[in-house]
This record gives sequence, structure tokens and C-alpha cells, in this order.
Amino acid sequence: MVVGALNDWGVRWRIPDGGPPDLDPDGLMLWVRRHVALQQLPPRRVVIGFRLLAKGRRSYWLVLQPGEVSLCPEHPGFEENLWITTEPATLCLVFLGRISLSAAIDDDRMRVDGPPRLVRALPGWFRIHP
Repeated sequence: MVVGALNDWGVRWRIPDGGPPDLDPDGLMLWVRRHVALQQLPPRRVVIGFRLLAKGRRSYWLVLQPGEVSLCPEHPGFEENLWITTEPATLCLVFLGRISLSAAIDDDRMRVDGPPRLVRALPGWFRIHP
């Protein structure tokens, strides 16, 4: 717990406001996975697909289940409930709390597709820094 808090503090102060210039998508997604609020997950499985728009466009999937989360670099075999499409730097800035999820969506920096009730619930499934 303490090590994780120190890591988060270091990341907040190390990364410039515009986001890191070259962000490793694999490392970013591992970081996103660690910020899932397990106790806040819905009672049934939810699959979130991430399309990261960078050099060598990448896709990842988070499979959220009560008390458990899996990060998949290949399609997990379950239908996606939500899709998030964005650049890695924008995703990083949202999780750092430098921009809000709603601001990223309103500014067309991020797109979230899926049923409105799941889109509304999405922010509650993650521990996003203020």
C-alpha cells in the first residue's frame, strides 16, 4: 500500500502536464489495471476494450468481474461492453487527474462507446487521482 502510494506520487510529479512524450502502452495499461476499484465493480462481468491511438495502434481488454480484474493484450473471447478510444497520453492524464474523464470526452480527446448506464458507471470502477 505504501509503495503504491509512493509510486503514484512519483508519477504525478514526474510526468509533465501535457503527458509523457513517449508512453509505453503496455506499462500504461498495467498501471490502469492497478487502479481498478475492485469493491466498486458491478455484480456481473464487464469487458472494456481500449484502442490506444499511437504509433503501432494497440488494443487491450480489461475483464472486470466481482473482486477480480484481468488485463488482456489479446481478445479475451468475451464480447466488449464498452470501448474506450484515445491516445495513451490522454488516458494517462485522466488517471493522473490532470483532466477529467468528462472533459476528455467533451474535448474529443477520448471516446467511450457502450450502453449509457455503463458509460455513466465507468468512473466509479477506477481510483482516479484528484
